[in-house]
Amino acid sequence: MLQTILDTIPQRVFWKDKNSVFLGCNKSLAEDAGLSDPSEIIGKTDYDNSFRETAELYRADDRRVMATGEGRINYEEPQARPDGSRAWLRTSKVPLRDKEGNVIGVLGTYEDITEYKRSQEALRESEEKFRNIVETTSEWIWEIDLAGHHTFSNPAIERIIGYLPEEILTADINDLVHPDDRDILQERLASSIRSKQGWRNVILRWRHKSGSWSYLESNSIPVLASDGALTGFRGADRDITDRKNSEDSLRESEEKYRSLVENANEAIAIVQNWKIVFVNKRGAHLLGKTTQDLEGQPFIDYIWPDDRGQLKTIHGTRIAGEPVPETYDFRIIGTGGRPVWVSNSTTGISWQGKPATLSLMTDITERKFAEAALKESEETFRRVIEGAPEAIYIGAEWKFQYLNPAALRLFGASSGNQLVGTPFLDRIHPRFHEVIKNRVHGLYADRVAASPLEEVYLRMDGTGIDVEVTAVPFRYMGKDGSLVFVWNISDRKNAERAREESEEKFRHILESMQDAYVRTDRNGIVTMVNPSAVRMYGYTSAEEMIGMPVAVLYYSPEDRETILKRLQTEKAITDISGQGRKKDGTPFWTSLNVQFACEEDGSISGSEGFIRDITERRVMVQAIEETNKKLSLLNSITRHDVANQLTVLRGYAQLVELGNTDPVVIDFMQKIEAAADTIAGQIEFTKAYQELGEKTPAWFRLEEIMEKTARPEVSFSKTCLEIEIFADPMIERVFYNLFDNAIRHGEHVTTIGIRCERAPDGLVIIIEDDGVGIVPEEKEKIFEKGFGKNTGFGLFLAREILATTGLTIRETGYVGIGARFEITVPKEMWRIFPGGK
Repeated sequence: MLQTILDTIPQRVFWKDKNSVFLGCNKSLAEDAGLSDPSEIIGKTDYDNSFRETAELYRADDRRVMATGEGRINYEEPQARPDGSRAWLRTSKVPLRDKEGNVIGVLGTYEDITEYKRSQEALRESEEKFRNIVETTSEWIWEIDLAGHHTFSNPAIERIIGYLPEEILTADINDLVHPDDRDILQERLASSIRSKQGWRNVILRWRHKSGSWSYLESNSIPVLASDGALTGFRGADRDITDRKNSEDSLRESEEKYRSLVENANEAIAIVQNWKIVFVNKRGAHLLGKTTQDLEGQPFIDYIWPDDRGQLKTIHGTRIAGEPVPETYDFRIIGTGGRPVWVSNSTTGISWQGKPATLSLMTDITERKFAEAALKESEETFRRVIEGAPEAIYIGAEWKFQYLNPAALRLFGASSGNQLVGTPFLDRIHPRFHEVIKNRVHGLYADRVAASPLEEVYLRMDGTGIDVEVTAVPFRYMGKDGSLVFVWNISDRKNAERAREESEEKFRHILESMQDAYVRTDRNGIVTMVNPSAVRMYGYTSAEEMIGMPVAVLYYSPEDRETILKRLQTEKAITDISGQGRKKDGTPFWTSLNVQFACEEDGSISGSEGFIRDITERRVMVQAIEETNKKLSLLNSITRHDVANQLTVLRGYAQLVELGNTDPVVIDFMQKIEAAADTIAGQIEFTKAYQELGEKTPAWFRLEEIMEKTARPEVSFSKTCLEIEIFADPMIERVFYNLFDNAIRHGEHVTTIGIRCERAPDGLVIIIEDDGVGIVPEEKEKIFEKGFGKNTGFGLFLAREILATTGLTIRETGYVGIGARFEITVPKEMWRIFPGGK
C-alpha cells in the first residue's frame, strides 16, 4: 500500500543507507534514473545510473545531512537525464533514523522544477529586456495613480520635455499640460477611470522645461490590483511634435496644392484603367461637364475620335516600358461637341495604392488656330514670294539664304544651290559695295526699310543688269537679316539712255531743221523754241521768246482758240494753214502741225507745234489757182462752144436722115451721130476730171453718202455706222458709179450690200452684189480709161477720186456669185465720228 501511495504522488521519493546506497524509491524517480521499476535501484548508488554526472553533488548533500543530523529543505540542484538533457530539481533531504534515533541513512524527495526554472529565467530575461527597453526607448514610459500623479517615469522624459524622472514624480500634471488641453486630459482620465480602460492616440501639448510646447501622443492601459481593483494607468507617450509640424505643413501644402489644382488654368486629371478618377474644375469646364459627372467615366470617350488611336498607341508604348514624348497634342470633345486642342503632359503616379496616370492639359486651341493661321499665312507668303514677278531674296550674315524663282532668273542661275550660302556682294558691282555695306548696317541698326536704290547686279555669266533695290529688316533663323526686293529696270534704263540719245538727236534736229519748233506749258507760255523759230518770228534769241504767251505768235488770237478746241477732240492737228505774227507785227503765212505734250502718266503738260513758213508757197498756190481759174474758164467756154456745135451737127444729121432714104447715107449719118455722142461723153469726162482736185479733201460720213447715192437694192450694214473717211468731195460719184454699174451690167442684181471690216493697216469698205460677177481677166481692165460697154470712164474716174487721199479699190468677186469691190482706207484716213461709240 505504501509503495502504491509513493508511486502515485508526483514528487520523487528515495531513501539510502549511510553509504548513500539506494534502499528504495518510488516509480517516478526510477523513471528519472532510466529504470523500469523501483526495485532495480536497490543496492545502486548515484554513480550507477543516469545521475552519475551529479552523483558527487548528491552524495555530498547526503553526507552533510547525515553528519549534521539536520535536514536540508527545498534547495535547487541540477539533474542529468537519461536522454542527456539537464533538469532542475527542488530537493529536500532529512536524516533517516532507527527506533533509537540513530542516523542510519537519508530520506529524500524532489520535484522537477525545470519548467518553473525556465519560466523564471524567461521572466528574468523579459524583465531585463523590459527594463532595457524602458530605459532606452525614445518614448516616455510612465505610470500614474488615480489622482493623476506620476508614480513612475523612464529617462526618456528628459529628452522629450527636458525634465528628470524624479522631477516629473513631484510635478503637478496640470502645470505641464497646455491650458487648452487640460479639459481633454481630465475628461479622458475620468472616462478611463469609469470604464477601467486605457486610452489610445490622445494628443496633448506638454510644456517643455525651456518654455516651448511639444505634442505628445499618449496610449495607456489600466493597472489593476490582484483583486481587480483599478489602481492607476500605465502608458507610453510619443513625441510627435515634428510629425504634427509636418502634418500641419503637409495640410497647409495640401491645401495650397488643392487650391492650386482646383484653380489651375490647366486641366488636371487622374486616369486609372482608362477611367477618370479625378478631374479639376478647369478640366470639367473644358469638357463642358461637372467634376461629379466625369468621375468614373471612360477617359477615351472624351477624346476626339480621330485622335484616340494616337493616345492608345502612346499608352501602349508607355506600358511596354519604351520612351514616349514628354508632351504631345491632341483634341478633346469640348462644350457643344466642338474640338478643343490641348497640350498634354503625363506622368505615372500611385492612386489609392494602384498605378494611375496624372495628366496636365493646357488649352492650346487658340495657339493651334494661330499656328494654322500662321502656317496658312506662311504658305500664302511663300506662294506670293514664289510667284512674285519681282526678284526677292533673303540675306543674312552677308550671304544669300533664300532666292525666289524670279531672283534665280534675274541672276541667270539654274537652281538655288548655285547661290545660297554665297556672299551676295559677289553679285553686286564693286562700285556699289561701300554703299551697300552702309545700307545693311543701317538696316540692322535702325530696323527701318531701306529706300529704293538703283544698283548694278552681276549675273552668273558676269554681265551687268540694271536693278532698283529696296530692303526691309528681317529675322531669319534667329539672325539679323534683310528681305530684299529687286526690280529689273534694264528696259527702263535702256529706254532712258535711248531717250537721252533720242533727245540729243531731237535737239540736233531741232537746231538744224528749217521749220520752227515751239513748246508751251499748259498755260500757253512758251518754254522751248529752236533757232529756226527765232529767225522765223524775227526775234534775237530763244531766251527772248521763252516765257512769252504763245498767243502773240498768232496774227489772229481766234486762230489759237480754234486750234485748242480742235485739239480737245483730235489730240493732234496736221497741216493747218494760218497767219503768224513776227516780232515787228508783220503777218506771214504758216502751216502748223500741233499736238498736246503729255507726261509719262498721260496727263497734258502743254502743247508743241512745228511751223513752216509757207508765204512763198502761198503766193505760188494763189498764182496756180489764178491760172487754173483761167484755164477752167477757157475749158468751160470751149466745152460750151463745142457742145453747141455738136448740137447743130446732130440736128443736121437728123434732118438728113429724115429727108433721105438712101441706106448708105443713113448709115453714114448714124456713124456721125455715134461719133458726136462719143465726143459729148469725152467733153463730159473732161468736165468731171477738171473738177477732180479743185476742192480740198474733207471728212465724210459713210451713212450720209449712202443716203445721197443709194438705190432701193442697197443694204447698208451697221458695221459702217458713225465711220468717217477723209476723201475728195467727189467721193459720192464713186459709190454712184459702183451702184449704177451693178444694176447696168449685173443683169439680175437684186441686192447690193455695203459693210465695213477693220484691218491692221486700216479700214476695208466692201460693196458686193448678187449679179453675174466679173470674169478674172477683166478685174483690172475695168479700171482702165475707155474700157467698158458705156463711156469707159466710170471706174477709171472712181479710182482717180479715191487715189486723191490714198484710198485704193480692187475687185475680188466670183463669176456666177456676184461682183465684190473692196475700198481700202489707210488707218489715218478714217475715224469714228466724234461723239460716236
